[in-house]
Parts: sequence; C-alpha cells; structure tokens
Amino acid sequence: MKSDEKIFQEFIKGSLNAADRAEFEKRMDDDSAFAKAYQQHLDLHNAIKITENKRRKTVLEKYEAEQNKAGSTFKWYKIAAVIILLLGSGSLIYMFNAENVYDQYYESYPNLIQPVVRGGTIESDLDQFYQYYENEEYRLAIETSRQLADPSNDLRFYVAMCYLELNQKQEALDRLGKIKSTDERIRPAILWYKALIYIDRDQNDKAIQNLDSLSKTYPSFMTSEVHELLQELQ
Repeated sequence: MKSDEKIFQEFIKGSLNAADRAEFEKRMDDDSAFAKAYQQHLDLHNAIKITENKRRKTVLEKYEAEQNKAGSTFKWYKIAAVIILLLGSGSLIYMFNAENVYDQYYESYPNLIQPVVRGGTIESDLDQFYQYYENEEYRLAIETSRQLADPSNDLRFYVAMCYLELNQKQEALDRLGKIKSTDERIRPAILWYKALIYIDRDQNDKAIQNLDSLSKTYPSFMTSEVHELLQELQ
C-alpha cells in the first residue's frame, strides 16, 4: 500500500492512474486531515523547487565567473549546454568548493509557516518574528522569540535556523535535536540541517544516520542532494 507521501508526489507529477486520481480527489473532499497534509506537502515541494532554481542560478553565475577569471577562450554559449546537463544530474555541485561541503549545500530555509504579506500590518510578536526572519534580521528575530510564551515546534525550528544563519552551529544543533515533531514541513528539514552540521564537524557517522533516515522517511526531500552526500560519505 502506498504511503500518503508517495501518493502526494505522484499526484504532483501527474503519474496517478485514473482510478487512483479519483480516489485521491475523493479523499481530498472527505478527509480534512488528508487534505491538510497534502497542502503541507505541496508547500514544501514548491519551496524546494524555488530553492533549487536559485541554487542553479548561483551555480551558473559561479561557473561563468570562474571561466572569466581563468581567461578561458571558450564562449559561454559553447559550455551552456554542458552546464545544463550537469545541473540536471546534480553532479555540478562538486565542481565548486569541494573542500567545504557545508557551504556548498547549505541554503536558508524558507518561511512556510506564516508567510509575510509585504506591507501588511504586524499584529503580533509572532508576525514580527517571521517578518524579521524573512528580512534576514536574525538577531532581532531571536530577541522577539523570547517574548513568545509556550513556543510551538514550528517556532522552535525557525529560531534554530536563526542561530544557524548566524553561524552558531552548536546552538542550532542543540535546538534542532530538542524538537519532537513529525510535521512534514519541518521534520525532513531538521534531519537535513543536522546532517550538514555533523558533516561540518567531521562527524560523518551521525551525518549518515540523519541522511539515511531522511532518504527512507522523506524520499522526495532534497532527493539528489541526499543521494550525493550519502555516496560521498559512505
């Protein structure tokens, strides 16, 4: 029997057959918990897609800069096709900063919990926290979080991400390790960022444990990156 996550992924890809699609649509109408879980999965899917697109743009820019710096006689249009092929396979990730895997793979995690409406009114400390987070004002976000009583797992996660953005990796790791959540919006990200921190600390065994758990439990999350890192570490 397929897991809900597998069904969600196949629906997004358009690979469900007619019978499964009809069953999916019926469950969306009849089961509010299923519908909510799908929306969370879709939000995560879209956020990852946006992040990957940004990363690909950065990779292209870095590659062009390296070519220019080296005084290469190759024309950009001649290497563009090769780069696109490499991007598609995910293998280009190792062409830059291979000695620093953490920096190569690290990306800020998007705000999926409480998106900020630009120009909107700040009605609570929680709104203020997420606005600071989206504005990359991480110290102010942390200060604001201290005013919030009984923080949710969502908030705990984003506070940990603030510390990670400030390069306070041990504090971030400690906080991520204390979050007990199965929420699909943040649980796979917790495993991913813990793995990156462990890699940065040369604790590869712990990194592998987190990546292995991630690949088995959330196979659609950062699929190519998780696979690449597991191959590199094992």
